[in-house]
Amino acid sequence: MRNKNCILCKYRKDELACLDAVKSDAYHCPTLSNLWYGKLIYHFPFNLIFKIQVMIWDYRSAKEYLEKGGNL
Repeated sequence: MRNKNCILCKYRKDELACLDAVKSDAYHCPTLSNLWYGKLIYHFPFNLIFKIQVMIWDYRSAKEYLEKGGNL
């Protein structure tokens, strides 16, 4: 529970209740990452932010690959 962004969860202060809720199939965990990738990423300003992030990740990985001696 400490590694997740449980700001929006109603079980954020009760770790046992959180574990029980996560184990049940009917509960959908409302962590920030689940909201981001499940709903928000498909709407205008957020999908633009994601596309920019992907371009930066691609640039960094290509740069690291070239530094290690690879050919693109």
